[in-house]
Amino acid sequence: MSSAKTSDLEVDDISDIDITLLTLRKPTELKKVIESIPKPNRAVPKNGLPLWYRLGLECKLPVPKMPEGKIVFSRGKIGEDVRRLGLGSGPRPTFDLADPYCYNVSYDYVPEHDPHLAHHFAQKPARNRMKILGFCTKDGRAVCSLKEFNQYRKYLYNQFMDRIHMEMKKLDERARDDLTLKRVDVDVARRLQIFTKVERAREHLERVAQEHADEWAEKKRL
Repeated sequence: MSSAKTSDLEVDDISDIDITLLTLRKPTELKKVIESIPKPNRAVPKNGLPLWYRLGLECKLPVPKMPEGKIVFSRGKIGEDVRRLGLGSGPRPTFDLADPYCYNVSYDYVPEHDPHLAHHFAQKPARNRMKILGFCTKDGRAVCSLKEFNQYRKYLYNQFMDRIHMEMKKLDERARDDLTLKRVDVDVARRLQIFTKVERAREHLERVAQEHADEWAEKKRL
């Protein structure tokens, strides 16, 4: 009796697994491309909340009520070009005119992240003054507001999507090349088939003509 119940349970479990497998979606090419491209590693501050790591780059960081200064928003160290370093490894961003009036992302000049001013801000008096004013942390990271950090996330999201578009464009070009090669192969096979038919017909005509010539020669000899 117990063995029968166990077998029934196993059958039910197998059917549940089959139903689950049927409901799973097959990953699309776009999803594969998105998963293959590494996400920017500076989209969340160092002392960020665990929920923020699960948010997409297109989402703004929500800040719950908490004591002031518990979370320090920083895009990087002083003197770092965060717009390049934040993208991680991969191709560097190129000159882009998709948003010339900065409606989507604000590209305000930030002196703390100007590499040419790194030497100035590295001097002890300037660094101490910045710490007193709250412009940088003890470990040399430039402090920014939540609004500025969300703008930075938006910039990273745009660059991330640009990389996805570039990869999709490469896939389209590769698929187009493969399609062209297939068409060439089909055309070559068609031409080869026509050539083979013509050659067979020519050989057949030559054979028939030779047979007729032999018959005519035999008749003449008789």
